[in-house]
Amino acid sequence: MNFQPQNHDALSATAPLDEAVWESLRELQEAGEPDDLLGELIDLFLTDTPNVCQAVREAIAAGDADGLRRAAHSGKGSSANLGALPLSDLFRELEDLGRSGTTVGGSELMPRVDAELGRVACALELEKAGV
Repeated sequence: MNFQPQNHDALSATAPLDEAVWESLRELQEAGEPDDLLGELIDLFLTDTPNVCQAVREAIAAGDADGLRRAAHSGKGSSANLGALPLSDLFRELEDLGRSGTTVGGSELMPRVDAELGRVACALELEKAGV
């Protein structure tokens, strides 16, 4: 499956999902198994990540650098695990802000996080549908 973006603006210059990561994930799904491991991973990500984004927003609004670091670290890891590397990079930037003891600049990153999460969600839905 090719995850190339449908539009060509600056944000979508790279694919939302890394194909090599997805090849590895597909290998985890055993043929003939009734459980859809990939579908479950996708559903979990799509349920949890908006909550992570909300926690990031709340930490930024409260000026809670450690809370920002923790929430962004969670988003970074889960995004990387599913091959959403551009999204993981954005969460890493937020985590770095928190690690440096500030939330300043976090609000400016969140529209990019939201847009990238939208691209990732679309790609994951296509993956789940087998398109």
